[in-house]
Amino acid sequence: MSPMPDREQISGGQSGFSNALLDPEVPTPSGLVGPDGLASDKRFSVYRNNVMASLIDAMGANFPAIKRLVGDDFFASLTREFIVQFPPKQPILFMYGDGFGAFLEEFPPVADFPYLADVARVEYAWLQSYHAADVSPLEASELGKIAAEDVGHAKFVPHPSMWIFRSIWPAATLMDRNREGADCSDIDLSTGEDILITRPVLDVQTLILPQGGYEFISALAGGETLEAAAGIAMGEVADFDLSAQISGMLVCGAFCQIIGQ
Repeated sequence: MSPMPDREQISGGQSGFSNALLDPEVPTPSGLVGPDGLASDKRFSVYRNNVMASLIDAMGANFPAIKRLVGDDFFASLTREFIVQFPPKQPILFMYGDGFGAFLEEFPPVADFPYLADVARVEYAWLQSYHAADVSPLEASELGKIAAEDVGHAKFVPHPSMWIFRSIWPAATLMDRNREGADCSDIDLSTGEDILITRPVLDVQTLILPQGGYEFISALAGGETLEAAAGIAMGEVADFDLSAQISGMLVCGAFCQIIGQ
């Protein structure tokens, strides 16, 4: 039985091994041998194929809407290219895919489908929200405890699962419909969406915000007081419904704490 080669004996060390593992154009690292002491190209090729297939499967689990939008075969091809360029940095694959949206934005074969990048961003945000820390959302009663003259000075702490995004595409609708396997023929691609994602308890919620909602929630999440955030939203939308927006943000669990009372 031949001894196992150490890292120095394998061409390129750990980095060279990783590169060869993810890129079929890279030759088998020298120093890898089978039980017979001979070069083990075939064994390494099988291992490489299994690793790549596992990573493609992980990407498919993390981005099911993108997979349905482009089809299984094309999804495998484009994710293979993503994996080669951006291999996972952590062994936890259920969070793999950060940067997939930016990749799709610059990937020439999908240039005719520019909405894919934002759909991928929303899917990754959904993933982050799903795995965010479990924190109790803010109760409406907490806001009611503040004196009327002090309510405008209140500041809100975003819930760990909260994520907000403005897209020029109907990215959330495209994600939801494709995750459900529903028909997408009636979706108007010329309509953008302001998207809020939360997970107040167990299930992730994807919400399309009304006009002014994006400005209001973003301002609060950025540390503005309730009064200042309302002013920003009303500066964008003259008939902004503050009461309805406050009620909505409490129901969906966008925030978890009030400070600055």
